[in-house]
Amino acid sequence: MKPILPWALSSLVVPLAILAPTVRSEEPSTQAAQEQVLPQAVSDIHSEDPSVYLNYATIVFYNGQQILRSGKREEAQVVFRTAEEALHAALRLTETDHNQLRRSLLRSQASFLLGELNFFVFNDKEKAKAFYEDALRECPQHAAAVAALAKVLIPLQ
Repeated sequence: MKPILPWALSSLVVPLAILAPTVRSEEPSTQAAQEQVLPQAVSDIHSEDPSVYLNYATIVFYNGQQILRSGKREEAQVVFRTAEEALHAALRLTETDHNQLRRSLLRSQASFLLGELNFFVFNDKEKAKAFYEDALRECPQHAAAVAALAKVLIPLQ
């Protein structure tokens, strides 16, 4: 495989920079606030769309993994609890969704991710099992939930 040359990278970056509009402001603090996209807490999200919470939880989860890799376990736990809170919010919001397909898919994925958090981060295998089962009740074809439940039921020796 050929290495990517610097000129190739610049040819990719320039068109993206042209497409992405930048917001300019007279006040530096206002510009910083506009550039901050990710809310600091679940309570800062003001949406009735459960997918917003699901996406937020996914991003926060990956941020928690990065913090954990840097050796800051306690800080990562706080971030993971925020992801957990967002996933529970997503589940709550799907309860009134009349679109059965959207509801099932969102609930399945949120439940699966809660299972992953409980299995890998919080080390609560029983909760993880329950969430994996919830994910499969909503979407029996969720292959990752099938594999995860098997891992809980038949641990490797």
